[in-house]
Amino acid sequence: KTSNNYIPPLSTRAPIDLGFLPVSRPPSGVTAPQQARFCWNEHHGALPTNAWWVPAVLQPMKTSNNYINQLPYVFNLMPSLLTVNYPHVKAEADQIYLTYPNNTWTFASVSPTPTTYCVSRADEFTVTFNWKSGNQKVMCATLVRGSPYVTVTYQAAAPVLSIPQSVDSYLADGRIQKCDGSTIIAHELVMQFAETDEEWTLWLPPRTPVRCMRGQQRTIIEILEGFFTGTVRLALSNNCTMGTSPLCDKEGVA
Repeated sequence: KTSNNYIPPLSTRAPIDLGFLPVSRPPSGVTAPQQARFCWNEHHGALPTNAWWVPAVLQPMKTSNNYINQLPYVFNLMPSLLTVNYPHVKAEADQIYLTYPNNTWTFASVSPTPTTYCVSRADEFTVTFNWKSGNQKVMCATLVRGSPYVTVTYQAAAPVLSIPQSVDSYLADGRIQKCDGSTIIAHELVMQFAETDEEWTLWLPPRTPVRCMRGQQRTIIEILEGFFTGTVRLALSNNCTMGTSPLCDKEGVA
């Protein structure tokens, strides 16, 4: 340290001239977030590079999906939809990893169909994504770390949810219904699937017209309120419904 508190640099030469290997900056979005995936104001400060939700704003991977591990669910965001998985943990002698059974829920809108999504706000525990068609916001989802609920708000849209399993038990507000395309008025839907031994519950605004359809090993839930504006909420209510899952110790107990 000199008398005027000035500390001189160790070197003023370029590191490459000293034999250090250079590091080239990749295109935007490869290892850094894509700016086009952000729709918050310009006063947010530095863009995050290591937040838990950052995979959703990177370039799509060639070999896999850009999953967000929120716990207990794993999300994948696409320009037109949101997918939700409840992964199973599989342990072997030398490794532990997640498997994805045939239980992927999809949130989408058939009219208008979103064409892009972006982050509107985020903090340490939450992140909010908006899906848009042109300048019109169609869907909005705030993902909360550790929350058992998946909450999606639609705006003047035609919501459709689906899962690649055929539903085995379908209840609307506590009453057994047939998933045959009939329109019913409901607030709470409870669906059980023997294939993955899971029960999922879907909450809608009171007195919402809805119909359930199934075919080709898929169950589809449509909200039939014209241009629906409101919130739907999904949760895994039992992952050991019939006692057939490898997660079960006995029926109804995981």
